[in-house]
Amino acid sequence: MASKFLDLVSENAPDFDLEVQLAHKLMPFERRFLLSPNLWRNKPTTVQLNWTSYKFTKENKNSIPEEKGIYMFVVSHKADWIPENNYILYVGQTGYKKPHRTLKVRYQDYLNDQKSSRDRKKINEMLNLWKDDIYFVCSTVPPRTHLGKLEARLTECLIPPYSEGDIPVGEIKKAIKVLRNP
Repeated sequence: MASKFLDLVSENAPDFDLEVQLAHKLMPFERRFLLSPNLWRNKPTTVQLNWTSYKFTKENKNSIPEEKGIYMFVVSHKADWIPENNYILYVGQTGYKKPHRTLKVRYQDYLNDQKSSRDRKKINEMLNLWKDDIYFVCSTVPPRTHLGKLEARLTECLIPPYSEGDIPVGEIKKAIKVLRNP
């Protein structure tokens, strides 16, 4: 098992200790998550959300609903040796300001962002660091749902690491700024 970790370490830095070399290999994958039961228990909506999960691949594009809705990107390693796990990385919505934009259209936007994105470097990073284990999880919503408010409430309750610019103004945003930039 230790030899597999050693394989991760590059031969380019022979002057460093093995632990330092390994830390440099693992560093791009490090993320801080704020896991707050107090925020989770504050249910953000009365809207019934029926989540469907799709492995984020080009092949799954045609399975995505052509309706407006809410979505998340989660990283999850599906294996028989560990229990089911999900880490919510990002929350978004589509169809609020631009009603013609469906979940399927937004999915295609992210496929494009995965290839190259000058404007959304963090999103490009998210989609590529975990490319083998990232999922697009979405739910369509009833027609009168205020998607902007729903996205804001979910973001406030979950505080995903790649949604930092989307956290609404207020006490939560100020607290997160303090936590992420002590």
